[in-house]
Amino acid sequence: MDPHEILELVTSRFPGLVAKPRRNPDGWAFYAARSRDQKLVRVFRAVRSSPSSVTKLKLAISSRLRQEPVIIDFKEGEARLISLVQQELRELEIL
Repeated sequence: MDPHEILELVTSRFPGLVAKPRRNPDGWAFYAARSRDQKLVRVFRAVRSSPSSVTKLKLAISSRLRQEPVIIDFKEGEARLISLVQQELRELEIL
């Protein structure tokens, strides 16, 4: 999936997430409000350096909790993306 396809899926399945465009590399970052203070926190980003390259997902919540970057070369489909976003949102409650 390319970042635009990810944007379409995430905004339709997770309407509470806020999408913001990214540049260099191009893509989208997705944010959620933390329940205790309503502060926006990045959940993940989806970027691609060129139309022929693979989309990379950085799982921001998992990265914070593990204190190391969690970056995935994303070559899978909708079901896997939904699962990853749900996992990040569950872990957001830990922060």
